[in-house]
Amino acid sequence: MPIHSGYKSFISFCVITTIATLSYCFWRLRRSKTACDSDKVTDEPLDEENEEETMGDRKRDDTLDIRRNSDGDGPSNGSLRDDEVHRSDENKIYVSNINYQVRRGELKDFFSYFGHVTRVNLLTDRNRKRSRGLAFVTFSKRKDAERAKSASDYELTLDGRVMKCSAMQRRPRRGPKDKTEPSSSSESKADETPQVVNEEPIFEDDSLINALPDDMLINIFSYLTLKERIGIESVCRRWRKVCEATWLSQSSLHFTNVFKGFSFSDEQVGPAVLTDSIFKSILFKDCYNLKHLDISASPRFLTTRSLNCIGQVCRELRSLNLSCSKVDNNSIKTITNGSRKIEKIILQGCQELGEKGVWWLFHNCENLCHIDLRENRRIIGKCFYILNKNCKIALLDGCCSINDKGLDCLTTKCGESLEELDMSGCMTVTDKAFNNMTERCNYLKVLKMCGVHSKGRLSACQE
Repeated sequence: MPIHSGYKSFISFCVITTIATLSYCFWRLRRSKTACDSDKVTDEPLDEENEEETMGDRKRDDTLDIRRNSDGDGPSNGSLRDDEVHRSDENKIYVSNINYQVRRGELKDFFSYFGHVTRVNLLTDRNRKRSRGLAFVTFSKRKDAERAKSASDYELTLDGRVMKCSAMQRRPRRGPKDKTEPSSSSESKADETPQVVNEEPIFEDDSLINALPDDMLINIFSYLTLKERIGIESVCRRWRKVCEATWLSQSSLHFTNVFKGFSFSDEQVGPAVLTDSIFKSILFKDCYNLKHLDISASPRFLTTRSLNCIGQVCRELRSLNLSCSKVDNNSIKTITNGSRKIEKIILQGCQELGEKGVWWLFHNCENLCHIDLRENRRIIGKCFYILNKNCKIALLDGCCSINDKGLDCLTTKCGESLEELDMSGCMTVTDKAFNNMTERCNYLKVLKMCGVHSKGRLSACQE
């Protein structure tokens, strides 16, 4: 009995101490949590104050940087922007004295002659609802803008007016206005629009040149050169029609001193050589009455495509000079099929021309009286038997392939009418053929035999 009661008391003591220990631990844990929460609450306002202090320091640093930049201690955004504007202004020009009828697209196409145009700003009058005759043209390159500014009055003529090109100049920026100064609306509008000098146009609609009738203008334009006539076609629509009418009365066409040569420098304005596109565009300008055509001045870049157009357009040709061109047998056949009235032809230095091409020439052109085949080494002379018997001049200088049979065919066919003969450099011709020539050509006045070795009856003539 006493043992059992002591055991119970021991168990109760252990339970009480355990409960007391656990309660104490829970109390300590709760107290530590409340302490942590209180620490967080007290730390938050301190962080906000620190952030405000740091933001204030940053603002102070920014204001100091702005003041330094304004004082000139460092680069500013305004200076960088001014540099960009200055660079863009170098490619921009100011154009005045523009015809009121000119549109923006026409102005862009006109200045594209000097270089690539990126933008055209044509100023308009809102009250009158028409162009003010002023524009800003922006080029992609500075040298194109300089080329337009240095162009002549002839190159800047559009629809009867000579435009004036000048550099783009901006007004310096003004500082902040004082509040005491009154700001008027008229001054603000004047700042937005550029200053324009009133310039009187050179050509007006009622000028003397436009008052002349078309017949008189055709007579005046007929005295102009080829280059000048092509240039005035871009002045106005009426002048273009008048120039087209002058081509109908065009009788001769040559390209001497028209093109500038073979230099393709950037400073050169205009085409340098005669190309297929230029030649075909000129031929199809109603050149149907053309009688004399000479392309010997610049034939290097012409191909058979453009040369074949001669027979299609020029049906009334009397004289044709294709020296040093790329004419061949097929092109000669095409040309002579259309132009059968040729009386004089010059084919000097045509290296691609052969015996068959000369045969087609003599076959189609029955009125030939002057042939020039110098420096053509592929010609033998067998085709001379179909040559017109009334031929008076035959120039065969440098035709080293002509033999005795070729010379016999020439003298047999044209012996009674031949007046001038050049056989210089024909090394394969023997004395027998020359002796036969002297017997047949009784009316021969000029004979050239430089570089020909002959004996006997021609020794006196050669001296």
